[in-house]
Amino acid sequence: MIRDQYLYHNLREYHTFRYKSRNYLLNVEDMKAYRVGDSLFNELSILKEQGFLETTNKKIKISLEELELTKICAPHNHTEITYPTDKKILPITRISLNVSQICNMKCIYCYGRDGEYGEKGLMYRSTAFKAVDFLFKYSDDKSNVSINFFGGEPLLNFPLIKEVVKYSKCLSVKKEKKIHFSISTNGTLFSKNVIEFFNKEKFSVQVSFDGDKEIQDINRPLKKGQSSYDYILPGLKKFLESRNGDAAARVTLTKFDSLGEKVREKLKKIGFKRINITPVTSIITDDFALKESNYHSLFNDLDSICDELIERVKCKKNVNDKILFNLLTTLITRKKTFYSCGAGKGLLAISASGKVFPCHRFVGNDEFILGDVISIKEEKRAPFNYPQIYMSPICANCYARYFCGGNCYHENLETNGDIFIPRLTNCELIKKKIAASIYIYDNLENEERAYLKSLLKIN
Repeated sequence: MIRDQYLYHNLREYHTFRYKSRNYLLNVEDMKAYRVGDSLFNELSILKEQGFLETTNKKIKISLEELELTKICAPHNHTEITYPTDKKILPITRISLNVSQICNMKCIYCYGRDGEYGEKGLMYRSTAFKAVDFLFKYSDDKSNVSINFFGGEPLLNFPLIKEVVKYSKCLSVKKEKKIHFSISTNGTLFSKNVIEFFNKEKFSVQVSFDGDKEIQDINRPLKKGQSSYDYILPGLKKFLESRNGDAAARVTLTKFDSLGEKVREKLKKIGFKRINITPVTSIITDDFALKESNYHSLFNDLDSICDELIERVKCKKNVNDKILFNLLTTLITRKKTFYSCGAGKGLLAISASGKVFPCHRFVGNDEFILGDVISIKEEKRAPFNYPQIYMSPICANCYARYFCGGNCYHENLETNGDIFIPRLTNCELIKKKIAASIYIYDNLENEERAYLKSLLKIN
């Protein structure tokens, strides 16, 4: 277990922690965060260790009253929501479409087994159109739907992508729904036609790219082992220039990688405006798993991101860090999170052959087939609609539960053999990000907080 720079006390109601020399207290159920002085912080920390929640000590009540004099890092107004007790199956509004289960790269950490997921091939037009019909059918009365093109390398089936977009847009008009398109690509096939198409159809694009030439070529070689960095870079730069950097880089951090901050700077120079650095997780990649020093580099990188985000908000510049933004939204609205993601609920993945899975990471795992593009087995989908944070005692008793939601189902399964038992190193990282989010909000003045809320689209 990696020790972090702040204190952990997984008791029911309050949690104390320190971030960047500031002391905080989080009320778990109310989701209120307070900045407290050293004396009160130390007193509460000792009392927490003694299990003060089970006592009626007058001294504790006096200590807690002092919180009214401290700076509150979240607004008072908040509407309590409860998790779905009726086990209602939610409408499907997003599908991940595996239009290609072949790939032109051979990444060392690929959880899709060279992008083939156990059933190598390209998706047929008939299957793709049935998948689109499936999405509109199961979206019920929802007014917005989306399709993410996935692989393998999805652009190996670019003609089908264009057909699916055309068909989906026609159907969206008929059904009176708005549709959005996105793609996850390795960046090898950014031709002029591809770039023009993405920009015309307003695609959200995520490029899996590890940023540093040496690391990119180790982690993500082409199929025959050649350098992918030199092959990808010219087309990638043209693509980023065509949309002023409006795309996300998805970096997978392994034990070979340099510091996250160094990778981030290189990707910014290439032209990316958004950069997501994620630790390698799949159990089949244990040879590349992060060392403790790698996690510390991630923590240090987060400290830098935190300072940069504060500065950009103060200067009223645009910022977009998806994970921190999500946590800041949760902090400000105090809307509890009961699931880590939409897998198996609002999101489903469809394989090249038309089988349905909870998300793209489960494709190829026959245990988690939920149906096909004709029909779905709701009883197999039901467990993903139960509140994730209450399906595991680890999550149910964790102070971060309403911010986190329970961790990635697939990473849980790969690590612990159970979709509800979290990977503890991921827990450490998310707790650090929660602390950083509270620190960010605490360091903004009222006018700056209003600007942050406008970026987060919070009224």
